[in-house]
Amino acid sequence: ATRNAVIEFQKAYKLTADGVVGPTTWNKLYSVFRGIGEQVTVPPNPPPTGMLPFPGELIREGSAGANVRHIQNRLNVIRTGYPSIPSLVVDGLFGPATRRAVIAFQQQFLLSPDGIVGPITWAKIEEIFQLVTGGVPPSQSFPGTPLTLGSSGSAVRLMQGYLQELRAVYPAIPALTVDGIFGPATQAAVMAFQRLFNLTPDGIIGPITWEAIVRQWNAVV
Repeated sequence: ATRNAVIEFQKAYKLTADGVVGPTTWNKLYSVFRGIGEQVTVPPNPPPTGMLPFPGELIREGSAGANVRHIQNRLNVIRTGYPSIPSLVVDGLFGPATRRAVIAFQQQFLLSPDGIVGPITWAKIEEIFQLVTGGVPPSQSFPGTPLTLGSSGSAVRLMQGYLQELRAVYPAIPALTVDGIFGPATQAAVMAFQRLFNLTPDGIIGPITWEAIVRQWNAVV
């Protein structure tokens, strides 16, 4: 059946119809596949709230720009729960390190490990990011109660995820675990953020610090 499919493909593209995938057939398959992928606009169904839709083009080695930076940020947060995924420099350049991280993610979640972020891999990255950060929509407003040492829950987890992503751009923010528990490491990260943006460095996420974190996160993802 596979041989017959190859022959039909070769006929369609005026190749030698021998049912063998040699270099010429391989390259044509790859070219056609990539062309189809680049024409994809959105997934069949709208993504859930808080999950960004596939941007419409394959993201692969050699790609650059905001979509690559978004993937790098997402993977850095996801690796807090799945340490088999290597850490990345968030530079917006899809090089070998980003490809290795994408492959590690794909292997972790039983996807085809081709190192390419297409619609399926993108959707899975968005899904796992939501799970790791507590499934809280990025647009959520201040919860009403300041977050401080000893606080816990999804709001803490969300802020930890944002700070963990922001530290890729602002390395003065120390690393922290996205676990939903506001401990000393989270407090240190909050204080570092507050110093960076000329806020009172009290280590408490009140409405002003909350809005500043969300605003800066939106500026870099």
